[in-house]
Amino acid sequence: MKSISLLVLLLGFSVQNAYAEKVTVNAKELERIYQLQESKAGLSFPALFIYDTQNQRYLTQQEVFNYLKIATEIELTEHDLSTLRHYIKPIIKPDVSIAQMKQVTKVIEFTQPYVAFYHDIDNDMLASIGGDGHIASQSKIMKILQSAKNIQVYTYTD
Repeated sequence: MKSISLLVLLLGFSVQNAYAEKVTVNAKELERIYQLQESKAGLSFPALFIYDTQNQRYLTQQEVFNYLKIATEIELTEHDLSTLRHYIKPIIKPDVSIAQMKQVTKVIEFTQPYVAFYHDIDNDMLASIGGDGHIASQSKIMKILQSAKNIQVYTYTD
């Protein structure tokens, strides 16, 4: 009986850690962070930004591509790169300090060398407008991010 309890505990711990790299935060948290980038437009859907915690700045679009090509365990195809081009947005003000971010959010942690802010379009909404191809693309991007090394991924919820 003790062995079964230990096995259940270990399985629960393993499942919990499998998703530890992806954290869901309220959309308002991400909006406050985007305002630090001087983005007047607010949240843009879909979007992907990667922040370098050591240099305290956002990566440029090209740097995001270069990072993902090196850090991920998934071979990126031309289709993947094309999809990523639609998600990776330009940064207006790349130099935003961790101290500035901590003033507007208590949820985001900066314990990994890179932090990804990724938000997509709700799968139910996409399905209602016939966006099955986009659902697959969004799923692939999340797999790419979760396979990358040294990164914490934040997605949003309403």
